[in-house]
Amino acid sequence: MISSTFKLNIPFSGADTRAWGYADIVDSPISVQSPPIDLTHASGRVIFDNDVVKGKAIKAKLLDQPISLDFSGQ
Repeated sequence: MISSTFKLNIPFSGADTRAWGYADIVDSPISVQSPPIDLTHASGRVIFDNDVVKGKAIKAKLLDQPISLDFSGQ
Protein backbone atom coordinates (compact mmCIF):
# COMPACT_ATOMS: atom_id res chain seq x y z
CA MET A 1 0.00 0.00 0.00
CA ILE A 2 1.20 3.48 -0.81
CA SER A 3 -0.33 6.68 0.51
CA SER A 4 0.87 10.15 -0.32
CA THR A 5 0.50 13.76 0.74
CA PHE A 6 1.71 16.58 -1.43
CA LYS A 7 1.41 20.32 -1.88
CA LEU A 8 1.52 22.27 -5.09
CA ASN A 9 2.35 25.97 -5.28
CA ILE A 10 1.67 27.69 -8.62
CA PRO A 11 2.28 31.43 -8.15
CA PHE A 12 0.51 33.89 -10.42
CA SER A 13 3.54 36.20 -10.28
CA GLY A 14 5.61 34.05 -12.65
CA ALA A 15 7.84 32.64 -9.88
CA ASP A 16 8.82 28.97 -9.98
CA THR A 17 6.20 26.30 -9.43
CA ARG A 18 6.91 23.96 -6.51
CA ALA A 19 5.60 20.47 -5.68
CA TRP A 20 6.62 18.81 -2.42
CA GLY A 21 5.46 16.12 -0.04
CA TYR A 22 5.97 12.48 0.82
CA ALA A 23 4.82 8.95 0.08
CA ASP A 24 4.47 6.31 2.78
CA ILE A 25 5.16 2.80 1.52
CA VAL A 26 3.82 -0.17 3.49
CA ASP A 27 4.71 -3.77 2.56
CA SER A 28 4.96 -3.01 -1.18
CA PRO A 29 7.20 -4.17 -4.02
CA ILE A 30 9.73 -1.73 -5.52
CA SER A 31 11.45 -2.27 -8.87
CA VAL A 32 14.65 -0.35 -9.64
CA GLN A 33 15.50 -0.02 -13.34
CA SER A 34 19.25 0.52 -13.26
CA PRO A 35 20.75 -1.69 -12.03
CA PRO A 36 17.73 -4.02 -12.21
CA ILE A 37 16.73 -4.82 -8.62
CA ASP A 38 13.40 -6.09 -7.30
CA LEU A 39 12.68 -5.40 -3.64
CA THR A 40 9.79 -6.99 -1.77
CA HIS A 41 7.98 -6.06 1.45
CA ALA A 42 9.30 -2.47 1.29
CA SER A 43 8.21 -0.02 3.99
CA GLY A 44 9.25 3.55 4.76
CA ARG A 45 8.84 7.17 3.69
CA VAL A 46 10.02 8.80 0.47
CA ILE A 47 10.21 12.61 0.56
CA PHE A 48 10.23 14.82 -2.53
CA ASP A 49 10.66 18.51 -3.27
CA ASN A 50 10.35 19.15 -7.00
CA ASP A 51 13.06 16.96 -8.58
CA VAL A 52 14.87 16.08 -5.32
CA VAL A 53 13.82 12.68 -3.94
CA LYS A 54 15.09 11.18 -0.66
CA GLY A 55 14.48 8.07 1.38
CA LYS A 56 15.94 7.10 4.73
CA ALA A 57 15.83 3.77 6.58
CA ILE A 58 13.63 2.11 3.95
CA LYS A 59 13.18 -1.51 5.05
CA ALA A 60 12.73 -4.23 2.43
CA LYS A 61 13.80 -7.70 1.36
CA LEU A 62 16.28 -8.40 -1.42
CA LEU A 63 16.53 -12.06 -2.45
CA ASP A 64 14.58 -12.90 0.75
CA GLN A 65 17.21 -11.16 2.91
CA PRO A 66 16.29 -8.13 5.05
CA ILE A 67 17.91 -4.83 4.04
CA SER A 68 17.72 -1.17 5.01
CA LEU A 69 18.57 1.57 2.53
CA ASP A 70 18.93 5.33 2.23
CA PHE A 71 18.95 7.24 -1.03
CA SER A 72 19.04 10.76 -2.39
CA GLY A 73 18.63 11.71 -6.01
CA GLN A 74 17.75 14.37 -8.54
